[in-house]
Amino acid sequence: MVETPHDQLETESVHPVPVKIMERYPHSRLVKVNGTSMDRVLPEGSLALVDFGSTVEAGDIAVVCTDGHNGTIKHIKLLANGIELLPDSTDPTHESEIHKCRDEDCSNIEIRGKVIWYAVPFDFIVPF
Repeated sequence: MVETPHDQLETESVHPVPVKIMERYPHSRLVKVNGTSMDRVLPEGSLALVDFGSTVEAGDIAVVCTDGHNGTIKHIKLLANGIELLPDSTDPTHESEIHKCRDEDCSNIEIRGKVIWYAVPFDFIVPF
């Protein structure tokens, strides 16, 4: 879960990102993963590099704002009448969310960007 959209984040921390990735995705920004809804792919505390200029397609992992100010990171499934947000978690309490659109109006949900790279915390321990 990302609690604040990228355009409202202010940070002085830095993390190395491969130069080739930054050259390919110049509009990307790092966001810190908070929560366990995607912990099979992005463990809590990971830094996800999100490209805010990429087109998001079905199956991609994206940052999505669902209420205008809070964001979440999920797999995207495009439906005929909306979008389904799919978690990828070891916690079975995380369930998919379906956001329906009416007449192509999806104002209740905004896909902000695509996760294109990530780094796990230096002190990350794989749970067995």
